[in-house]
Amino acid sequence: MRKLVALSCCVFASLALLMACGGDSNDNPLVPVPINADVDGDTVLDAVDNCAVIANPAQLDCNQDGIGDACSPADCDGDGVQDQDDNCPGSPNLNQANADGDGLGDACDNCPLIANTTAFGDDRDRVPQADADVDGVGNACDNCPLTANPDQTDTDGNGTGNVCENDNDGDGVPNGNDNCPGQFNPNQLDTDSDGVGDACDPDDDNDGIPDPGDNCPTVAGADQTDTDGDGIGNLCDLDDDNDGVTDGPDNCDIIANPGQNDLDDDGIGNTCDCDRDGDGVQNGGSREIDINGDNRPDLVGACIVGSPDNCPNFPNPGQNDADGDGIGDTCDLDSDRDNDGVDDGFDNCPDEANPDQNDQDGDADYTNTNNNTTSPFIGGDVCDDDDDDDGTGDADDLCPLDPAPACGVPVPAPIPLEGGGCGCRLVGDPGDGPLPVRGILGAALIALAALRARKRPLRRDRVDRASGPR
Repeated sequence: MRKLVALSCCVFASLALLMACGGDSNDNPLVPVPINADVDGDTVLDAVDNCAVIANPAQLDCNQDGIGDACSPADCDGDGVQDQDDNCPGSPNLNQANADGDGLGDACDNCPLIANTTAFGDDRDRVPQADADVDGVGNACDNCPLTANPDQTDTDGNGTGNVCENDNDGDGVPNGNDNCPGQFNPNQLDTDSDGVGDACDPDDDNDGIPDPGDNCPTVAGADQTDTDGDGIGNLCDLDDDNDGVTDGPDNCDIIANPGQNDLDDDGIGNTCDCDRDGDGVQNGGSREIDINGDNRPDLVGACIVGSPDNCPNFPNPGQNDADGDGIGDTCDLDSDRDNDGVDDGFDNCPDEANPDQNDQDGDADYTNTNNNTTSPFIGGDVCDDDDDDDGTGDADDLCPLDPAPACGVPVPAPIPLEGGGCGCRLVGDPGDGPLPVRGILGAALIALAALRARKRPLRRDRVDRASGPR
């Protein structure tokens, strides 16, 4: 092949010389060659063709010796493949990859995946690939063939390059009106109203903390406190302490207290209340502090306490401690503040001596005289205002130790009987002796009963039945 090419080049050179001289070596005149001749048909006239007998429209001459590469075998790109066999003689490509099979190697193909060349015979030289906007990307694969865009950016992937499209991101908002033209955001959300949509704004809330490091990217605030460590800052976390209770109704916003216990009903949960029994004496523990005055706690601090409450769960403003053990009398189970020999924890009247522990009505309900609070399972007779639990206080009850029986007319109320207990027997009835009278009210009731009896005698058998057992 090389010999043939060399011979052709020599023949061409000899013909050109003879044409210039006007004859051969024997001075025989030659037939003139037309000036517009194109022997190899490569559209380059022979008079200026650097390889007139082999089509080479690109006129490549890598070594600049005046003889086209098609007629001067060489390896101009140094890739180890001779130019006449190289599908990219000007671009190194030892592997000769040609994905689109158009005869031009990928290394120098401006459309490596779409065939866009025209071959001349067996030559490797090709016509220049069409590239209307001269951006290095052939028309056949250019997503904007008439507007240069060598990077071929196509944000919405619709096949039309951004430089020649009115809605680059395909979100339905024209580029000129889009606050984020390179990012799909049809809602155009712009939290900080800075003209840059959140979709492409590095700091949505404009608080100086870039979004990737901001635990509340859409709520402005330098405070990055995250009490429950869930990655959502307190500024935008609906449950700061993650106790299952939303912050608004939560009586301890940043100290977990799922039970919402509030002993003194002051709206502050026990967990963060420095005086949970509401007796004016602080119990210690933790409290929530609002630093910036926005009615949201910002941090947890210690309660300021001098001497902590010796009964933090039971109101005892006087802090009485009879046995001096550091536990207030109100909640000290092993003290005996009334000195009756019964520990307060078991005494049904811990503030009034009653060694016998009598409890006529068994109600075990006691009102503490220290703080006016009612304690269950306490209520011996000496401190019970209604020993028989009939609804009438002992001071006004004619029969304080016996529940009142149902009495009929004309007896208005039960009265004490001679042998004890209470009944509906009339005063002055035969067999009755002197009757004890408790207070003015009792005397009045007895007198009233006697008066009615004189006006209207009562049948003895009815009275006997009403009086009950003696």
